[in-house]
Amino acid sequence: MIKPFSIFFACNSCGCGCNGFNGCSSCGCSTSRTIYVNTFTGITGPTGAVGPVGPTGATGATGATGATGATGATGPTGVAVAITGPTGPTGATGATGATGPSGATGPTGVAVAITGPTGPTGATGATGATGPSGATGPSGATGPSGATGPSGPTGPDGVAATIAVGGVTTADPEATASVTNDGTPEAAVLNFVIPRGATGPQGPEGPQGTPGADGTVVPVALQNILAASDSIVPAAGNIILPPATVYPAGSASITSADDTITLVDPGLYEISYNLGYTANGALTGATASLSVDSVQIPSTVRSLEGETQVSATYFVNADANTPVQFALSSENIQNANLTIFVKRYDITATA
Repeated sequence: MIKPFSIFFACNSCGCGCNGFNGCSSCGCSTSRTIYVNTFTGITGPTGAVGPVGPTGATGATGATGATGATGATGPTGVAVAITGPTGPTGATGATGATGPSGATGPTGVAVAITGPTGPTGATGATGATGPSGATGPSGATGPSGATGPSGPTGPDGVAATIAVGGVTTADPEATASVTNDGTPEAAVLNFVIPRGATGPQGPEGPQGTPGADGTVVPVALQNILAASDSIVPAAGNIILPPATVYPAGSASITSADDTITLVDPGLYEISYNLGYTANGALTGATASLSVDSVQIPSTVRSLEGETQVSATYFVNADANTPVQFALSSENIQNANLTIFVKRYDITATA
């Protein structure tokens, strides 16, 4: 059944709905029209065969750009999704750019010392040539005297010796006393040099004394002599004695060790000594003394041209093992030399 239809035109520019075919009666446009077809559907007939495809029509001209519409409301914030794609291949190295200006100096960094492990010891190098000898340094100060060593073992008995006095010479008061042996150790001949004491002033004449009783003739025989003469080390207190020689050799009636001479056998002894020294700088006042069995014996002191001589001669009827010692009151002396003689006599009294 054929459905009746009607056709009318409407303007696309102003939308007035006019039916003008050759242009809008309202706006006068003639470029765009919409055809509205009202149809009335009849009974559907069978589907006809598909007709051939018609040729493509020519592209129409572009229409004018319409006015910009109002901005729409802001939509909700979307969820940020980070999608990292796979790393692309490394690009070729670009050309070196020009050197930029130097940056400001940064703050000083913290020093960190990192010591690596010690490497293996290297091979020993060749010995260098010996250098020249250095100049000799100044001599050091003299060290203190060492302790006295122990006494050595007793030697074998010596050959019986004899002793004789060769001569006694009186020297000037400032001379140093000495003794020399012009003989042999077995047959000693001793020569003594003893300084003469300074002459004292003449004393007044004393009154006539009472005649004494007849004396007794006493023969005196020299039995032993101990002689020692050498420099000493100054020290306050008892003096360490110089090495001594006893005549006859091997006699044990008089002995000397360290700071003591021992009168071993009882009897009559003559003890004499002379100590010469000079003052150590401006220090003076040192005195020497002789003591027999701890009893101090008076000594004579003489000074001449800066040298001091202290001497004494003393006779004692000693008991067995009587000690004899020499002492200094001060160590402030120098160039000290000590000479000692100890003689033992045999006395036989006769009427």
